[in-house]
Amino acid sequence: MSMARQAATDTALYCVIDCAADPQLYGAVLQAGRATALFAGELHPDLAEAAPHLVQVASDSPLLTLLASPEGRAGAFGCVLRAHPHMGTIWRALRKHLLARMPDGNVVMFRFFDPRVMAPYLGSLTPQELAPWFTDISDWWLPLPDGTWHFTLTETGLARSVIPV
Repeated sequence: MSMARQAATDTALYCVIDCAADPQLYGAVLQAGRATALFAGELHPDLAEAAPHLVQVASDSPLLTLLASPEGRAGAFGCVLRAHPHMGTIWRALRKHLLARMPDGNVVMFRFFDPRVMAPYLGSLTPQELAPWFTDISDWWLPLPDGTWHFTLTETGLARSVIPV
């Protein structure tokens, strides 16, 4: 087995969809297949419809097309990542990032799944701060109006590129 094929079989493709960004997203998540809310426990139906969801997708998923659409880019519907193939591992890793402590001590929800938040955030981190974001995740794709920002961690640091629209 080639190295590229081995790498592809050792990872899976996921979307983190912000269902609060648009009413059509929850239905798209349910149709996409294997999905789970990032919030733990039994959710009230209204909260489930607005919660961020982790969805395992194939490379030809309609959900990826929706994220890359002009509407998806403008509405910051979510992000895409290549990660550990076990969904439970990624769910636990992402949940660790849902809360952030502000300088005044208040704890708030950190909307890392919003590309408008995550793109500048990743670019501002030190190598030590980047490590938890790339422990089980090899790539982040953040669809934004000007293109899809791609981040990966290399031996020399954070690699960034923008894939034009």
